[in-house]
Amino acid sequence: MHLAWEASKEVKDVRVQSKQFENEIERLKRRVSHKEAVEVALLNRINQLEEELVYWKTACEGVYVN
Repeated sequence: MHLAWEASKEVKDVRVQSKQFENEIERLKRRVSHKEAVEVALLNRINQLEEELVYWKTACEGVYVN
């Protein structure tokens, strides 16, 4: 009887641990997805700033400040 109880408890513990691992995997997937979205936004901002830099360099050509 005791062996059956131990086996049952072990199965339950494995299921709980499995669920914890699944939850951690889902949490990490969400973090990666968020990181990728932030990365895309930052790359877009870099491109925008580079375009503005080219515009202002072109606009300032021939303008001299004393």
